[in-house]
Amino acid sequence: MLRRVLLLVFSLVCASEAATVASLPPRGRRPGRLLRSTTFQGASLFCAADLLSQALVKSSPPPSAKERFERTASFTLFGGAWVGTVNANWYKFIDRRAAFPNAGLSLLTKVAATWVALGLVGNSVNMGYQRLVVDHDAKKALAYVRDNAKEVILNDAKVWPLFDILVFTVVPPAARATSVVIASLSWNTYINIASHRTS
Repeated sequence: MLRRVLLLVFSLVCASEAATVASLPPRGRRPGRLLRSTTFQGASLFCAADLLSQALVKSSPPPSAKERFERTASFTLFGGAWVGTVNANWYKFIDRRAAFPNAGLSLLTKVAATWVALGLVGNSVNMGYQRLVVDHDAKKALAYVRDNAKEVILNDAKVWPLFDILVFTVVPPAARATSVVIASLSWNTYINIASHRTS
């Protein structure tokens, strides 16, 4: 069911991206514009993260070719829907909502809200989905997140708040979404590995 929902969301986003390109004047209809969208970038990076994870983490018995394909396909869809769409648009949303006269307060609010939304909630959702793909059991996935998410969330707090400070102060607004998608590659490889360790 979850995979079907993600596939529907991903398909709708892709259709929206394609419609946007199609509505442009002929000179603006370049395939590169579609490929540069954060949805496609997120899908591609999650696919790469899962392939790296499968190469680094050996399971016994080894999964079949069908199981490896289904796992990578699931994470590719999740990457397009979550990192490419939710994460990228979150930065645009919080940038507008937390634009206060006091620059320090504005930055603190953006970084704190981003950590809660993407660090606390986002990492839990990410791990839960990845375990659900493996276990096909929502209760087992939730139990795994409950037992293992703390380490991931604490490590997130050591890395992402500093990155977010740089994003909100140095990176131009137009480049933030893509910067976040690219930075997510190494992090999601780590999440992928952490989500497939035996408890």
